[in-house]
Amino acid sequence: MTKYLFKNAATHLPEYCRPTGEILAMLGDKWSVAILGNLSKGRVRFSELENLIEGISQRMLTLTLRSLERDGLVARIVTPTVPARDGFYWGADQTCAGLMTRAWDLY
Repeated sequence: MTKYLFKNAATHLPEYCRPTGEILAMLGDKWSVAILGNLSKGRVRFSELENLIEGISQRMLTLTLRSLERDGLVARIVTPTVPARDGFYWGADQTCAGLMTRAWDLY
């Protein structure tokens, strides 16, 4: 919830500060950094993420992954098997500098 409040509040910032405000809005919530840290190890399935991140609910994991996917920081891969298996990963450059560069390129 605060993520959206922050994005709306970022409009009061000077023009040169808005890209930074948008990046902080994408990464500033409680679970984004934990999810991206676990995804830095490579492709991780949803259930594995749920087990790796202590204290996160299934709903919050789903909402955060959708938000990160919408922002272009995370990609979802579905393997066409029965049953279907999905996995999440983030970019080829799996460093913090790469993440910040990717986020900055969005703006």
